[in-house]
Amino acid sequence: MNEQPQQLVDAHAGPKDVFTHLLGVIGLYTVVFSFGAIIFTMISVYVPDVLEQRYSWQTPADVLRWPLAILVIVFPIFLLLQRYLGRDLTAHSFKRDMKSRKWLLYLTLFATLIVLIGDLVAVVFGFLNGDLTTSFLLKAIAILVIGGSVTLYYGWNLKKETPAWQDARMKVFESTVVLIVSLTLIWGFWMVGLPQSQRERRFDQQRVNDLSNIQDQIVRYWQQKGEVPESLNNLVDDIRGIELPVDPVTQEPYIYRVLGENSFELCAEFKISTINDQLPRIAQTNYGVQTNWDHNAGGVCFKRAIDPDYYPVQKLVEPF
Repeated sequence: MNEQPQQLVDAHAGPKDVFTHLLGVIGLYTVVFSFGAIIFTMISVYVPDVLEQRYSWQTPADVLRWPLAILVIVFPIFLLLQRYLGRDLTAHSFKRDMKSRKWLLYLTLFATLIVLIGDLVAVVFGFLNGDLTTSFLLKAIAILVIGGSVTLYYGWNLKKETPAWQDARMKVFESTVVLIVSLTLIWGFWMVGLPQSQRERRFDQQRVNDLSNIQDQIVRYWQQKGEVPESLNNLVDDIRGIELPVDPVTQEPYIYRVLGENSFELCAEFKISTINDQLPRIAQTNYGVQTNWDHNAGGVCFKRAIDPDYYPVQKLVEPF
């Protein structure tokens, strides 16, 4: 580097340039991690590993909301910022020699290289550990592709004078990346479902929580009194602060019927079926998963019978 360009860099490259490039690198990290989270979730849904343990009944919506929300906002901003930086470097070529820019780009390449090496180590370890499943391999390939794309793009920006958006080959590369990310976003939003459907699912989950809470109170009532309550109003207790929950939408009380000395049923109106739900779910084992509240859409009643051996009546001790 001759003296004149270095003087120009020192004289004209200011805080704006430093923070703009820093923002570009932060945008890259955000896009990569969000995109990777979406891809990993899709692989877990469509190519499940039976050895993976999950302890909650999760839908893709539970996992994908944040990555999708981040990516749909940050990715367009990242593209616009990269285009701005490309034009700025074309108009002021001396800024290519900014130390802060080179530090950030080399740091990005360094971090990417570490991730790629770790990915290869994980593949070898998975092979030795018997975990080299299709799901595992697809996730490892996804990391290699993402890391390789980052290395290619930023390696070009470091070594080449022509901006990536002005080179025919890199324009094809950029267009391919934009297309893949856009299709991934569309597919991710399909997996999550419409906002209205998600709201209805949340209302249904609240109904299940309410019924579960009422059921627990009925069992407690049984253990204290040796019979199920004739009405849910019997469960109201001002001292313990127990009130009866109602449907979150209609504000109507839930239906309760006594079926026998130790049996009853609870009913509610649901909007979406958890049995025939069209949205895919994350693969998991049944360990720790409750299915006793699965329901169809519409009015559903859950019949329950209290086992006296499992829930014995607690005899009161007479005071001296």
